Amino acid sequence: MTSAGKNAVLFLLWQRCVFAAGVWLCALLSACGSAATEVPLSDASPTLRPAVATANVGNATEPVATAPATITPDPSTVLVWWPSALYPGDQSVAAALLHQQVNSYQSSQARTVRLRIKRADGVGGIYQTLRSGSIVAPSAMPDLTLLRRGDLVQAASAKLIEPIAPRIFSADDVFTPAMMLGQVRGVQYGIPYALEVQHAVYRSSVIPTPPHTLDDVLRIGQPFLFPASASKGVNVTFLAQYLAAGGRIATDKGAATLDRAPLVTVLHFYEQALEMKIVGPQLLDYSSAAQYWPLFAAGKASLIQIDSTSYLAMRASTPAISATMTPIASPGDSTLSVLDGWMWVVTTADPDKQARAFGVLAWLMQADQQGLLLHELGVLPSRRSALQRWADDPYAQFAQSLLELPAVPPLDMVDASVATALQKGFEDVLLGRKSAEVAADDAIAQVTGTP
Repeated sequence: MTSAGKNAVLFLLWQRCVFAAGVWLCALLSACGSAATEVPLSDASPTLRPAVATANVGNATEPVATAPATITPDPSTVLVWWPSALYPGDQSVAAALLHQQVNSYQSSQARTVRLRIKRADGVGGIYQTLRSGSIVAPSAMPDLTLLRRGDLVQAASAKLIEPIAPRIFSADDVFTPAMMLGQVRGVQYGIPYALEVQHAVYRSSVIPTPPHTLDDVLRIGQPFLFPASASKGVNVTFLAQYLAAGGRIATDKGAATLDRAPLVTVLHFYEQALEMKIVGPQLLDYSSAAQYWPLFAAGKASLIQIDSTSYLAMRASTPAISATMTPIASPGDSTLSVLDGWMWVVTTADPDKQARAFGVLAWLMQADQQGLLLHELGVLPSRRSALQRWADDPYAQFAQSLLELPAVPPLDMVDASVATALQKGFEDVLLGRKSAEVAADDAIAQVTGTP
């Protein structure tokens, strides 16, 4: 089968799994025994000797063991690598909560957990260290760690992480699209912990009614800023709008395809928006909301796209700025979410070590603990019950409405020829090089090989 066919089949599998994930549930609590007992965080905060001490290494905090070095690590110890992107610093309330949760587990279960803060990505990042360390220092590798979707796929392909059996984890409380982020070729490798979803914000003083559809955006006439560049194949906002319009990227038989009518619909919106100066070629220079947030903060832009993590951070740092949330505008009534996140993965194949790792995972995934810690970190939790702990935060209800939506498939599941053709058509229209109809026809010809 060609790579196009394989990716198209994977996309069809993604679609089916989104509906099936809600019934893939059951047994983490029974698998982990008393480790999953619900204990309010305030009920267990003993003062224990820290499992690790910390030292600064570059731009990340890298804990080092306080005990004398030994040749063979204690097999009963659970080693957890925690990404620095989810660790704001030793003096933060979030860091104190994290260490409290780990210490509470150690106290109640009489087990030792070593928590190491590791760079999230790049050289020295978690995935890179797993890849190199599994060869030169396998005994120093973690039992449990957190990876984003992109790194999880690479780690699974390199056999650096272990599949997670359905009987191990009860997923009925996890947002269904989030479970899909942990799957690779239909196999569950990751359990979602912290989520990030894209949405729009607008100034209600300038835009009195929320722009739910692309026609609303045209009617309002205000510039719309969003990251239009494509780090992997195709811009995910454009892909979401095409799919929401009814477009396909694979046939029922698994062949890569594009549908003309929905593609023309979305491209025609950008053609009109370009003429009205609602969008422009400069959007292709944006890769994150941080590049244009200052324009929104200064009142020079009234409608922008932003991810939930960035929005919560901006809200905390600039509380005086008035911003109203709304989903990303779609072609009609159908809306898809754009989702990413951090997944728990297990690197050990040893059944006893896996059981101990899942015990720690169950503890950290308790609704109170996950909800409180991630609220302090400004990152959305993967469980509905954990998000309910944000009840006093008006953002929680809006976020839940997005997390319940069907999600755009991860870009690694989109065939490369489809992604390239969609992005080229999108860019051709944004740059004013082609009309919507011509760009759509060229994109379809590029994928199918027929004019």
